[in-house]
Amino acid sequence: MAESDPNGILDFSNTEIAFSNKSDKELKKTAWLFHLMNNSNLVKLGSKFGLLAIKFRLPFTEMAVRNTIFPQFCGGENLLDCQKTIDKLYDYDTLTILDYGAEGKTDEDDLDAVMQETMRAIEMAASNNSTPVVSTKITGLVDNEILEKLHYNKILAEGENGNINTW
Repeated sequence: MAESDPNGILDFSNTEIAFSNKSDKELKKTAWLFHLMNNSNLVKLGSKFGLLAIKFRLPFTEMAVRNTIFPQFCGGENLLDCQKTIDKLYDYDTLTILDYGAEGKTDEDDLDAVMQETMRAIEMAASNNSTPVVSTKITGLVDNEILEKLHYNKILAEGENGNINTW
């Protein structure tokens, strides 16, 4: 929760209030992570190595992500997992934006799966005062080729127009 003045303006400079929902251990881990992320050479190296590790399915990759970056930037692996994080934030008067970050989908089954998950997120948010907003990436709902054609004002092929109107 951020402190506010009588005029309703939030004051994020009060770190005691801003981070009151974090334990000392969580704060130390967050500080360590952001210290590492502040090193541009380390980020470049980690990004390249991380992509290779994912591509070649190295066994430690999932564990490394799950124990470092994931808890800092993700509320959970699915909506049910996210509810715990949403509830914890709400206990400290912090609202949640559900952000389903799937993107770059081209297969119709993948696009449909993203649409269904986005709809579930909207339904969850509609029934939850702590979640006023749902965010999704258009690149997860529409084939990139169609988006490029739209961007460059190209004519869509037969059937492509229906793909963008279904969501």
